[in-house]
Amino acid sequence: MDIKGVVTTPPMPLPPQEVKVVNAVNVSVVLTPKEIYDKLVAAGVGKTTMRLDKQIAAGVLAGLYIGFGFTTCMLVGGQVPKLAADYPGLQVFLFAGFGFPLGLTLILLGGADLFTGNCNYMVLAWIEGRCTVLHIVRCLTISYFSNLCGCLWMGKMMVYADIFNGTKKNFPISAAQKKCSYTFGRCCAKAIMANWLVNLAVWLAVSANDFNSKYLGVWLPISSFIALGLEHCIANQFLVPMTIMLGSGMTTAHFIRKNLVPATIGNFIGGAGFVGVIHSFVLSDSFDKLYGLFTGAWNRISGKKSEDGASSA
Repeated sequence: MDIKGVVTTPPMPLPPQEVKVVNAVNVSVVLTPKEIYDKLVAAGVGKTTMRLDKQIAAGVLAGLYIGFGFTTCMLVGGQVPKLAADYPGLQVFLFAGFGFPLGLTLILLGGADLFTGNCNYMVLAWIEGRCTVLHIVRCLTISYFSNLCGCLWMGKMMVYADIFNGTKKNFPISAAQKKCSYTFGRCCAKAIMANWLVNLAVWLAVSANDFNSKYLGVWLPISSFIALGLEHCIANQFLVPMTIMLGSGMTTAHFIRKNLVPATIGNFIGGAGFVGVIHSFVLSDSFDKLYGLFTGAWNRISGKKSEDGASSA
């Protein structure tokens, strides 16, 4: 067949197709500060509806995990006296970098419930009007004493397992005695800075979407907190009672009076005030509303006092 005379026409182009994105994924590496803030508020709100038995179990777990972390750093960085004498900075780095970050990482990723973190969570939820003061008191009380149970349990297991046998017990005993030698004010100041850094570690961990970033976020502030020799009331609930079991010669009353009370007060101020309140002031309008309520109430009280004084005159 002769096809030379056949005229062919090119095919018509297809109309442009609309590209649809299905199941779009947020690829942001870290959350924004406001997104972190909102997640922490939601965490605080979630604790108000947590079943009592679950919260107790989660609190005991937190105490156990703190014990694992603290024991690890004392067995790694605490058993090198020659290094501490010759290169104290290197020994501090070794002591701070191994162990304690493990404890907080296990708590954050394992669903445990830590008192010092709740100081921040619950105050944020309260500022946002999502919980009451009674919720704060209930949550902090349950987590504090369930953390204590976990710490005592882990301390007893460490002693029974003879983890700090022989001269290994010298370091934890010396550390515990030092912690109970501070004045009330100094211990409280150290505790404020400690929970400031602990809750910044929580802040950084929450900002990340993958394990490596979360661990790095925990490691940086926690290693600083340990290197600075600050005071964490829950960690001390593990350390000091364990050293009493090891024969340090200290008493429970001495520990409570010289360390546990000021450390607890300082930790609350650090977590609730220096992290919770300040970040709320920076990132949320709810703080301004709350401040307005307080100032309005104060002005009404002050005005009433002025009127009463004028009428009596």
